[in-house]
Amino acid sequence: MNLRKLLPCLAAIAVVLCSVGVVQADAIVNGGFETGDLTGWSGGGPGAENVVTTSPYDGKFCALVSAKGNWEVLWSPLFSAAAGQVISFAYIAMADTTEYTTVSIYGPYPFGSGGMLYESIQFGTIQTLNWLVYSYQVPVTGSYDVEFYVSGDTSDQFYVDDLQVTPEPATIGLLAAGLSALMLLRKSRQQ
Repeated sequence: MNLRKLLPCLAAIAVVLCSVGVVQADAIVNGGFETGDLTGWSGGGPGAENVVTTSPYDGKFCALVSAKGNWEVLWSPLFSAAAGQVISFAYIAMADTTEYTTVSIYGPYPFGSGGMLYESIQFGTIQTLNWLVYSYQVPVTGSYDVEFYVSGDTSDQFYVDDLQVTPEPATIGLLAAGLSALMLLRKSRQQ
């Protein structure tokens, strides 16, 4: 078979395969809080959750979950993630010696029922003003959500920003292969 006839087919297949993973990376509604509010998110408890402009990790806004002497929780909207993809978010957790902040990742949600706890990270005594990034590789394809919980006195709070799902390394490799094929195709047409 002629290479010139095969390259366009390979390039088209690579672009389609790569675009599936790239579209997936934007699956979380308002993951960076750039709407300026908590659109798509839900919260509960006697504390408070809101969107602030205080030193966001990325963009203009981030979320702040405050215990205010009790407790508070903020839930992300449900989002889809494929096995091998990575859920990540930036955070600042501040808690004193007796209280804590917790992040829990739940999923998958079959048939609209509750999800299974896949990951729970407890941040104990932390006093930092530096943004840190947490990443979790998804074990099973499905719908997930992330819960940000804080309890304690008025100084206990949790900042969160830039919740996202990124393609697994295989998808990135496919994207590179697709772009390489397109470059070869262009080069062969110029000759």
